[in-house]
Amino acid sequence: MKNVFKIFFIIIMLMFFACDFSSDDNNEDSGNGYTVVNPVETFTNADKPTAFTVQTFDYETPWGYDRPQNADRKYPLVVNGCWGEGGLFSENVRKKYPAFYLDFNNYSTDSHGQLLAGLIDDTITAGYRIDTDRIYLTGFSQGGSGSFKLVRGMLSKGKLFAGIIRVAGQSESVLADAAVLKTSVWYHIGLNDDAARINIARNTYTNIKNHSANSGAKEKISTDSLTGFNRTTWTLKKGGVEFFKMSEYQGMGHDPGPCYKDPALFDWLFSQSLLCR
Repeated sequence: MKNVFKIFFIIIMLMFFACDFSSDDNNEDSGNGYTVVNPVETFTNADKPTAFTVQTFDYETPWGYDRPQNADRKYPLVVNGCWGEGGLFSENVRKKYPAFYLDFNNYSTDSHGQLLAGLIDDTITAGYRIDTDRIYLTGFSQGGSGSFKLVRGMLSKGKLFAGIIRVAGQSESVLADAAVLKTSVWYHIGLNDDAARINIARNTYTNIKNHSANSGAKEKISTDSLTGFNRTTWTLKKGGVEFFKMSEYQGMGHDPGPCYKDPALFDWLFSQSLLCR
């Protein structure tokens, strides 16, 4: 009988320690349970994107957009920001994650955000199936700073980005409160860039981390050299969503290209939706 009690006691203790020392990810709140599904598809030349214009702005349709089986499907929109980083989304990426692409180059102010919101409305009115819960933005340098300005302009018209790739912003370290609640950001900065830009990046991370909406968020620090530079990435995660990431690159200057060499950047971006948070 004593042996039975010993075995029972050992089992209880093992269960206790298993729970006590399980990872943060296992203990983490799973959020609202919404997960973005990106279907796996194979395309032919007949499925190539086509160009179209709304107002004076140039778009491309997603791969496979005109397939009959996709007739009711809505697609994310990637807004190529101030310096046209859309060219850094390779054909393979565009096939893996079919999306609309909009050239919104040289636009980086609050009023331009209002313009963008109206343009998106006009594009939807014209019959194009944009998923307004999955609007993404790229922003480098002036466009990095401008990304937060575009957020304010979009907000004034009732719209939000689900995800932003921000590289080397030179001002604007405070994201609008409504966007802190819903918009995910991956910030990239080269440590050979100007000290002011490095400080802006770090201040932005601190502001987001300390925002009252992010109480209880888990922080993770990782290192890699996937982009050709040694890189340290700080990740804030809450409710199952990596909602803010900041990567610092040893030896990199004022350059938007290296971060786009990491396939995980696209996996992260196209997993973002306003419905996830």
